Amino acid sequence: MDAAKPFPFSVDEQFDAITSISGVMEFDNTAGFVSECVKRLKPGGRIIITNDNTFTVRDRLSYLFLGRVRRFKLLMEAHSPTYKHVPVQELLKIFFEQKLTLERVEYVSFRDEDVLFLPLALILYPLQWLYLLALESPVDRTTRARLFPLRALLHRHYIIVGKKE
Repeated sequence: MDAAKPFPFSVDEQFDAITSISGVMEFDNTAGFVSECVKRLKPGGRIIITNDNTFTVRDRLSYLFLGRVRRFKLLMEAHSPTYKHVPVQELLKIFFEQKLTLERVEYVSFRDEDVLFLPLALILYPLQWLYLLALESPVDRTTRARLFPLRALLHRHYIIVGKKE
């Protein structure tokens, strides 16, 4: 089924929580999928989405030198899974469009080899933070800090939680 279109089954019941575990990268229309989920959330309900973090130091270096991030192949074949890059800031934009409150962003999945990138992350993070502070945007500083903590430069996945008011 196309999960970005109205769900092809009747659901009168609304839910306290809906999750998508590493699935948003599979949809052509991520915003449509989130919209359909929000329609089925109770007021106060939460949508919880996990996805690959492609803004790590390792991914940035891979992109700089190879033109690709680790998770996605440079050349895609027909019918290849996992084909759409959905960064955390795109999900935040979709949450805002759906009038969801950003409740939580957490970066997870740290491996031993990721320690090798810590020195570069410590150099890059202050520059990134200064850039985030200088950006003109309606996104407040607290949200910016939640979206892009130091952990975002090292951890491989993120969890983002939105709450329906």
